[in-house]
Amino acid sequence: MKTGGKYVNYFQRRTRSVDKLLKKPPGMFTHHDFHELRVEIKKIRALLKFTGSVVKDFKWEPLFEQYKYLFRKAGKIREIHLEETVFKKYFGRDTLKNYRNCLGKIRLEEQKMFFRAISPGLKKNLKTSAGKILFSLEKVNKKEAFNYLEKKKKKIKRIMAKKSIKADRIHELRKRLKVFYYISKITRKKRLKKSFKRIESFQDLLGQWNDKNVMMSHFKSGIGCLLSKNRELAQLKKIKTKILEERKKLFKKINTEIHGEFKFDF
Repeated sequence: MKTGGKYVNYFQRRTRSVDKLLKKPPGMFTHHDFHELRVEIKKIRALLKFTGSVVKDFKWEPLFEQYKYLFRKAGKIREIHLEETVFKKYFGRDTLKNYRNCLGKIRLEEQKMFFRAISPGLKKNLKTSAGKILFSLEKVNKKEAFNYLEKKKKKIKRIMAKKSIKADRIHELRKRLKVFYYISKITRKKRLKKSFKRIESFQDLLGQWNDKNVMMSHFKSGIGCLLSKNRELAQLKKIKTKILEERKKLFKKINTEIHGEFKFDF
């Protein structure tokens, strides 16, 4: 198989997964499906960004627009799912009724907008973009692919070399590691299986920390649901305090692992 063939096959698997999800009836679309759709689109974005760096004159951003649109729509729904999950963890069904009802209405409206967005026109645009993307993926050169990964590795190691990594840099590290991981899994040999598992474990930790950030941001935007419910506002503040404590612990654990157990040995 030519080098480009690996990336062609990978992209086709991703687009098949996206297409399968978009064909699901609204009533059968689960919380996990929204998450899975976003993961598949993240993989596509990583691949296109990589291809834009190694294939001359490949402009990936315009071809990614429809995927980005779906990603953001699904993201709004997932943020609410995260928040609803937190309420189940900390409180019973009778707690924060007004706020939960408000969130439920917002989620249902966002879901309606998401499914309305999956139009024949959008699917046609995705298919057209896919054809142009496949043409460029076939041009990927093995040497350029390894050079790209080497540059990404150096940038990741520079971030990790700091004695204490700040929150904004952890977010940057998370994004860079994700791209490196996705492209390495296509490009590298299977002998790096243990290294991939270490990255997966560390990414899970980074993902938990990021979820706390998303929830804190969403609490702020959803505060309007509580304007006339002072008791619920007090309950929500308690949740926010717990989330902040958990986020602080995760932040400390991430810094500890970066300078201890987590070995980025590619």
